[in-house]
Formats: sequence, structure tokens, C-alpha cells
Amino acid sequence: MLEPGPPVAVEAFAKNPMALTTGGTIVPGTYRVTAATDYTGVGGVSGPRGTMRRTMLFTATAYETARRDNDDPVKTFAGTWVYGKSGTGLPTWQPTDTCPGTTATTYGALYEATPTTIKMYVSNGIDGHVRLVTMTRS
Repeated sequence: MLEPGPPVAVEAFAKNPMALTTGGTIVPGTYRVTAATDYTGVGGVSGPRGTMRRTMLFTATAYETARRDNDDPVKTFAGTWVYGKSGTGLPTWQPTDTCPGTTATTYGALYEATPTTIKMYVSNGIDGHVRLVTMTRS
């Protein structure tokens, strides 16, 4: 069973995020979050936003996630995934969460991948702003 990685401080910046446009091949393996930045838009808040811990295991078509934000309980997710395109044609990682729960949920996240890192834009889960999460393969 996966365990969340070490805590990573989340920092907020009052500016708009830069686009992730390169996509790339996600190399199967175990990844841990090594950086997290919230982009709150021009005039938004800046400063510390707590901590996040994530470990993700990727295969060619499936994934598992163990996460813990701040002092929340550990949450786990699993499912399948495919490469996709956003409405504007940018590359996306498109997971379909199948566990826990009985209703499959599919969404897309802009991403960039190298052989050792993955960067993804996701919702920050706090106030709907964009979070850039950087994960490094271990």
C-alpha cells in the first residue's frame, strides 16, 4: 500500500500560472511531490498555504495515489488514465478515478513530463485556484 511522501510546503503567488504545453511521456514508476505552488491570480493572496504530501504510482495505463494535506487523514485513489487534449488542444493527463467509490470520475490536467519529473496543474482544493504540482520519480 502506498504511503504519502514527506510534507512539502505550498506557497501562493498573486499572479496567473504559466501554461504547461509540452506534454510528454509519463515514465512508469513511483513519484513523490517535491514542489507545490498555488497561483491565485493578479490581486490574489500570497504566502504560505500549508503542506501537501503525495505519492503516485504510474503504470502505462493505471495509477494509485496516496495523499495527505496538512493534518487531514490519508486519502487513497486509484484508476486508469490516458493521454488527451484540452479544449484548446494542449496535452492533458486524463485519469478516471475508480476507487474509492462506485462512480467513475474523469477529468483532465495540463502536464509536462520528462524521464524523471511530472508537472501538473490541478485545483488547489482550497478556493478553486490553480496549483502547480511537481513530482519526482524515486
